[in-house]
Amino acid sequence: MIATTLCGAGVSVLGADDHVASSAFAASGPKGCMACGGATQVVLRLDGGRTISSLGRVLDAEAEVRLCDDCSHCQTHPSIDLGPYYASEYKTLAASDTEDDLYELSNGVPLYRGQHMANVLAATLDRLGRLKPGLRLLDFGCGKALAMQHLQARLPLTAVHLYDVSRDYVHFWDAFVPASHQACHEMPQDWAGSFDVVTSFFSLEHVAEPAAELQRIRHGLNDHGVLYAVVPNMYSHGIGDMLVVDHVQHYSELSMRRLLLSVGFELLVVDHESHNQGSIYVARKAEPVSNGGRSADVHAWGQRARDIASFWAAFNASLHAFEGRHDQEHKRFHIAGAGFLGSYVFSRLRAPERLAGFIDSNHHKQRKGWQSKPVLAPGTLVAGPDTIVLSGLNAEQEETILPALLPVGIRREAVWGMRGVQPLR
Repeated sequence: MIATTLCGAGVSVLGADDHVASSAFAASGPKGCMACGGATQVVLRLDGGRTISSLGRVLDAEAEVRLCDDCSHCQTHPSIDLGPYYASEYKTLAASDTEDDLYELSNGVPLYRGQHMANVLAATLDRLGRLKPGLRLLDFGCGKALAMQHLQARLPLTAVHLYDVSRDYVHFWDAFVPASHQACHEMPQDWAGSFDVVTSFFSLEHVAEPAAELQRIRHGLNDHGVLYAVVPNMYSHGIGDMLVVDHVQHYSELSMRRLLLSVGFELLVVDHESHNQGSIYVARKAEPVSNGGRSADVHAWGQRARDIASFWAAFNASLHAFEGRHDQEHKRFHIAGAGFLGSYVFSRLRAPERLAGFIDSNHHKQRKGWQSKPVLAPGTLVAGPDTIVLSGLNAEQEETILPALLPVGIRREAVWGMRGVQPLR
C-alpha cells in the first residue's frame, strides 16, 4: 500500500542498555546520529576481519552498526576509509551499455531494474501532476543513469541532467545526454534553483553526511520542485542491508522524515511497496524544522532494528556451530546461491579455504566464477560422503529454489540453512 499525503568472522549483538564516505565515518569516528544528531548505541558488530559490500565483494574490514533511540536511524561505521574504495574499486554495471540487474521475470518476460525505476518514477510524478512536457530533471548520484536512459526514451522532451562524483560513467552518459547537461564532483552554478525534479536512486545510503547532500539537492530545486529519493528499506523486506559495509546509512521512515524536515523538505509521498527492497520518499521544499520531535512510534522502529541485529547474530552462531561440527579438513563446502547472501555466508566462514565453490543457475557466474571460486550448474555435482552444502538463500527461497540446487544424493544432515535460525518476528 502506498501512503500518500498531499498536505504539506562473527557477529556480536548488544542490547538496548554516488558521494564517498569519509574516513571520519569509521568505527573509531563520531558516534552521533547523522539523521537527527542524537546519541547512538551499538546493536551489531561485524567482526572477524571480513565483511560484504553492496556489490557482493568480500572486503578485509570490520564494522559496527549503531542505533539512534531518538529517531530509530541506524548507521554503519566501517573500519576502512571508503573514499579510496568508491574512487577506484566501486564500479556498478560498468561492463557494457546494456548491463543491468534483473528485477523480476513475469511469464518469461524479463524486467530490468533500470526499466522498473523509470516506470515507477513516471507513474509517481504523473499521480502528483508533475509529469509534463519540458520537465527539467537532475539525477543526483546517478552512476550509469540507466533509469534516465529509459525515461528519456519514453519522454524525449524531458531535459535530463546527470551528476555523480565519479567520471567512470561519462562515456555512458554521452550516448543520450549532451555534455552541457553533465557534471562531476561539483554542480555548475547555473543549475541552482532550476530543476523541477531531482532524483536520487539508491545513493543516499552511501553518503557520510546525508544532511549536507540533501541541502545540495534542495539548492538545485526550483520553488515548486520535488525531491524523489529511493533508499534501501532495512526495516521490512531488505533486512540484509544491515550487513552491507558500504551502506553507511539505514533509514527508517521516522529517521528519513526527521532528516528531511531538518534540511527544509516536507514529505508528499512515502511508498514502501513499489520497490521490492526499497522505499520511495517524495518531498517538496519547505522551511527547515530544527527539531522534528520524538515520534511515539520510535520505540517500535528501534525494536525492529534490534530484532534484525539479533537475527543476524543467531544466523552466524548457527552457521559457525554447523561449520564446527564438520571441521574435518577433508570435508569441502559448497554454497547454494551465488548472490548477496551466498557471498555473506562465505565471508562468515572461519575456514574459507575449505569452500570448493558455489552452485547457481546464473550462466554468467558459471562462466566467470564468483569470489574466485567456481560456480557449478545445478545437477552437475554428485554428493559424496564428504560433501557439505551451505544455503546462501533466504527462507522463502530455501523452500522454492534450494531443492533444485542441492547435489544428487545429499544427506539432509549435510545441509545448513536458515531453517535452523530463530525466525525474525
